[in-house]
Amino acid sequence: MKRLSKILSLLCVLAMALTCLSLTSLAEESAFAGGSGTEADPWQIETADQLAYLAATVNDGSCGGYAGQYFVLTADIDLAGMAWSPIGNMNDMENHTTLFLGSFDGQGYKVSNLSFETDAFIVGAGLFGAVFAREMTDAGKRCLVIDRRGHIAGNACTETVEGIAVHRYGAHIFHTNDEMVWNYVNRFARFNRFTNSPIANYKGELYNLPFNMNTFHQMWGVTTPAQAQAEIHRQQQAAGDGEPRNLEEQAIRLVGRDIYEKLVKGYTQKQWGRTC
Repeated sequence: MKRLSKILSLLCVLAMALTCLSLTSLAEESAFAGGSGTEADPWQIETADQLAYLAATVNDGSCGGYAGQYFVLTADIDLAGMAWSPIGNMNDMENHTTLFLGSFDGQGYKVSNLSFETDAFIVGAGLFGAVFAREMTDAGKRCLVIDRRGHIAGNACTETVEGIAVHRYGAHIFHTNDEMVWNYVNRFARFNRFTNSPIANYKGELYNLPFNMNTFHQMWGVTTPAQAQAEIHRQQQAAGDGEPRNLEEQAIRLVGRDIYEKLVKGYTQKQWGRTC
């Protein structure tokens, strides 16, 4: 009898869970103009009420930030006279349920007359903007953070590709020896242990990066820091003491011609897509 009672209880819980999922799905279908939230069939938003529903369900954490779901605007939206709440907040930074984690494509349509009372208007959701917004919020202030890109973290943003966290804009490595800073950033993100030890290939010559004694030994055959410093100083002197006319001349005066030509110039050209 007890076994039957447990089975019935489990069935009731399962039925309630399925009902909740079904109601949530139905609510979204009726709240938006169309779509199913997939990349091929995104949720469609065409009215102010539909956009406000998106904001409300992100901010209360009820939809998990719509992680992995897709949205598009299908019309211009006028928010005149509407008290607006920004989409997403920092109320659940541990699980990120109150951040917008989906994809939103405006498709060239405009949202106009958006009015929001705030103590701080922050342009850019990179590390500086995010930290400033967090500190202002903790101090009891209201912040509005905007970014032209559809994600937070700026150039340090990562995206999951086949289960692997990939840096969208190239590797960004976090360094600090300050315990307070380390404890602070670990409130909001999980870090992977990583030692940066790339190899630079300059015309078939291999060099360790970042610069270390191995690099200088490979380049000049020196074996002590004093010898490396003496060679750098010699090249600095050879560059002259006139006023640098450009960044290339300034770099040579700082590190010498060998380091600049073999380890800095090519990387700079690749990074900016322009010749030095």
